[in-house]
Amino acid sequence: ISSIEALVGLMAFSIMTGLLYGRFSRPSPRLVYSENAIIAPYLDIKGLMIRLANERSNQLINVSANIIFSRNEKIDNETKRRYYNLDLERSKVTYFAMSWTLVHPITETSILFNETAQSLQESDAEFLVSIEATDDTLQDPIHSRKSYLFNEVKIGAAFLPMMHDNL
Repeated sequence: ISSIEALVGLMAFSIMTGLLYGRFSRPSPRLVYSENAIIAPYLDIKGLMIRLANERSNQLINVSANIIFSRNEKIDNETKRRYYNLDLERSKVTYFAMSWTLVHPITETSILFNETAQSLQESDAEFLVSIEATDDTLQDPIHSRKSYLFNEVKIGAAFLPMMHDNL
């Protein structure tokens, strides 16, 4: 009986330790997103831009980004919510240590081509950003997301430089 009690006690202790470790050792990404998404001149066209930065000292590897544009549309006199994947200039980076500006070039084939601040508001537009990566320290998967409503999109604005020289 004492052998069974010792075995059950050790197993219970190991299970509790594993559960507590698993609960508190979960990776928590600390990605900081720009307060607003912007639509600004980009190359010879315009682009939707969202900036993000890694707030931790560890690096993220194999980072992939996705932006989904969502809006209400009238279809057969009925309002329906539609979702569109936006093509990014660069949707994956191998190594992400500091900052990254996600850019969707607004070309003639883009769903955002003739959008204005008023049309975004009328359609109750929303931009959903999703980031997936691997934490380089623990090799754990990281997931982060952010949403920008139509009133959080600034047209004609620009991001300030991330770094500058103090001479």
